[in-house]
Amino acid sequence: MPVDAPRPQGRDADVCAALAEAAPDRVAGVDSRAVDSAGVALAWGDPAIVVRCAVPPSPALRPGVRCDTVDSVDWFTRQEDGGYRFSTVGRAVTVELFVPYEYDPAGDALVDVAAAVRGAVPLVDGCR
Repeated sequence: MPVDAPRPQGRDADVCAALAEAAPDRVAGVDSRAVDSAGVALAWGDPAIVVRCAVPPSPALRPGVRCDTVDSVDWFTRQEDGGYRFSTVGRAVTVELFVPYEYDPAGDALVDVAAAVRGAVPLVDGCR
């Protein structure tokens, strides 16, 4: 499955590699699947739940917007056509998780990837 993902360099590349190594085999009850990407991306199920590492922060993320904490990882949520796009808040690199509407509740995927994010992506500053 092709996924467009950034190509991090230096320390960001190391962080993303650690995230890929720590990622779970199953997310929201579905198994991982192969990903074809020049950057760091992971996927599970069909339709695919997708993680991309070292994405630019969302331009919609501003002071005062809603930020949710799931298993000690802070997330900014956007509802889009086809699903929810979650972006980490306050981490050394931004990790993005896309969860199609077919996986309900979408929060299950957040719980499943939280340990990998906590362990691999250093916290800089959390939700305010």
